[in-house]
Amino acid sequence: MGIATIQELVRVSSLLASDQSRASLISTLVEQAQDISKSELGALYAYPADAASKSPLKMIFKRGKYNVPLSLDPKSDLVNFIEDCREVTVVHSKEDKYFTEGLLSSNMNSAIILPLTALKKKIGILILNSKKNDFYGKNRLHFLDAFTKLSAGLVHNAELLIEIKQRLKEIESLQRYQDSIFSSMTNLLITTDEKGIIQYLNSAAEERLQEGNLVGKNIESCFKKALSRKVLNQIKKAKKLTGKY
Repeated sequence: MGIATIQELVRVSSLLASDQSRASLISTLVEQAQDISKSELGALYAYPADAASKSPLKMIFKRGKYNVPLSLDPKSDLVNFIEDCREVTVVHSKEDKYFTEGLLSSNMNSAIILPLTALKKKIGILILNSKKNDFYGKNRLHFLDAFTKLSAGLVHNAELLIEIKQRLKEIESLQRYQDSIFSSMTNLLITTDEKGIIQYLNSAAEERLQEGNLVGKNIESCFKKALSRKVLNQIKKAKKLTGKY
């Protein structure tokens, strides 16, 4: 890889690093790959979110004035080959015997197909096309290979960040709901283990009993005076029927 190619890779890497969202990274990836390689057409096909799904790869970003297929068949020879070898594949002309489905338009004559993977995760497949035969030689191949590998890692990081934010939002929502339920309770709420040892009291129970910290103590001994005989009898009855509190 020549000095000029390395400098260009550093430039586009800085450009990618300034983006945060997955959508922005993908658009920058396709646009820069097409512009720098001087391709006429570029499209990125993404794998389904469910890794086990056999659904088609959907086209999520396209650049160029030509129409392209909206999806790729996951059972096609091209997709199967890319998944098996995880290496860049080049179609030199329409006369090639293999993987000509990489030519996304009838106006195109050569193609380069690049897998986007990070660790074991399959993100998508980037396909670039040119009207010229034998367009994707060694220099273009090396640059695009390095560029897509870098981009795949950044896209994967963006996806992980989105997932972490979603999980955090769910946890915070659940915590607010739980706090709301417990704080709104006006009845006594006391939980015990199967031996009758107190595990939790709500604020209403603590105010009613005024006995200090009762967690870890036996419920019957703590509530002989605070609860009515009827309630205590119900507790004993439940214990007798189930063998535990």
